[in-house]
Amino acid sequence: MSNNFESKNLSFYFSDREIKEIYKATISLYFTSLNAQNFEATASLFAKDGVLYPPLRKR
Repeated sequence: MSNNFESKNLSFYFSDREIKEIYKATISLYFTSLNAQNFEATASLFAKDGVLYPPLRKR
């Protein structure tokens, strides 16, 4: 979650500490699923219309 709008929405329901834990858990799942080549699990962390670009590849 990269923008302030989403963070503000979360802060309505969760404390700052809880939000940080959610972020940490999500990032951990992202890298764990990528390393395991479980791309369906990785994709499930994104919005259905989300797009993931390789970091070093030009679009």
